Amino acid sequence: MAIKQFIKFAAMTTRQIRCKHCGHWNVLLEDKQECEQCKKQLIEISEAESASLERRKTAGEMLLKILENDAWYVVLYKRVYNAVTVVFLSIVGFFLWLFVTGPG
Repeated sequence: MAIKQFIKFAAMTTRQIRCKHCGHWNVLLEDKQECEQCKKQLIEISEAESASLERRKTAGEMLLKILENDAWYVVLYKRVYNAVTVVFLSIVGFFLWLFVTGPG
């Protein structure tokens, strides 16, 4: 009986956070992380996190984008380049993994 009441209580409660800028209390949701009143971010992102996000955004830029209006030989070159890049990065990643997990 007590467990059911606790589960019901836990489901009813929501996590709230106070805005550092205006002091307004906001319900914190996964997809919404800005103040309802002043529209500023509730949770500040650290410099390391923002750098990590930038690296993730630019990671896909190593590959060449194939456009619809590219000639057939340009498409062929881009596909070969992309394949070689992926294979090379996979091999480098494997050796890095082998080095890190290697014996003592």
